[in-house]
Amino acid sequence: MSEQNKQLVSDFYGTALAGSTEAFSRYLSEDFEWDVPSILPWGGKGVGAKAFVTTILPRVAAMFDFDRFGYDSFTADDNSVAAFVFAGINGQDDVTRLAEQWTVRDGRLTSLRVFYFDPHLVIDAEKRHKRGQVHAHA
Repeated sequence: MSEQNKQLVSDFYGTALAGSTEAFSRYLSEDFEWDVPSILPWGGKGVGAKAFVTTILPRVAAMFDFDRFGYDSFTADDNSVAAFVFAGINGQDDVTRLAEQWTVRDGRLTSLRVFYFDPHLVIDAEKRHKRGQVHAHA
């Protein structure tokens, strides 16, 4: 089961990398829960797949350069999947690292808890973006 759950999370990331936001919902349970550090512009806790897809994911997609996405580590145990990932930040050379803990039930993602190694990289990038000081990544 853990390999199937790992594949489910991998497929979710693949959908993100393909830019297909409409397809996200098929991976999430209706009562999907998330917990993102509240220091981030989209941070906090919430419930509901639709809310996650329509309010959280667009902000995340606008912030990160998924052409510079990858795994440091990716493991699964029973109904829990842990992904240590990195992603570029749009408009700058910085790359941020995250740990994401996913829970899977009945073939659907039921929760996500996100830990940022250095959330200030993202916060500073958001501030620069709002001031119009973003430069294209080379």
